[in-house]
Amino acid sequence: MAYRNGTYIAFHANSTSDPTASDIKYYNLLKAWKGTVDFRFINSHEKAAAVRDSSKRTTLESSLKHRLLRSKNMVLILGPTTALDTDWVPFEIRYAIDECAIPLVVAYTGYDRVQDPAALSYLCEQVQEERWIRSQR
Repeated sequence: MAYRNGTYIAFHANSTSDPTASDIKYYNLLKAWKGTVDFRFINSHEKAAAVRDSSKRTTLESSLKHRLLRSKNMVLILGPTTALDTDWVPFEIRYAIDECAIPLVVAYTGYDRVQDPAALSYLCEQVQEERWIRSQR
C-alpha cells in the first residue's frame, strides 16, 4: 500500500486556462499560502508527474488515481460552477470515497460560514446525495 501523507485538492477548472476564471484560483491561493504563512500540507498533485489536459482519458484517470491513492484526505473546492462538471470532479469524489476511503474536507467558495452543508448539495449534483448526507453524520 502506498504511503498516504498528501492532501489532494479537487476543483472545477471550468475548461479554461485563465487562472482567474475558475476555481483554480483557490488552488493557486493554497499553494501560495504554503510558502508564506504557517500553513503546511503536502500537495498530492506535486507527488506525480504532471499530465496535460490534452492527454488520453486513460492517462489522466491513471494519474488522478495515483495521486488519490497517496493522499490522506481530499479538499474539495466547491463553487457555483462545480455542478457543471460532469467529468473529473465527480470521478475524483467517487474514487476518493469508494476506493481510497479518504475523508473529504469541503471548502465552499463565496461563504463565510456554512451551517447546513446538505442544503448546498446542489452545487455538486452529479455525486449521489446519499454520500453528502452520510458524510455529514
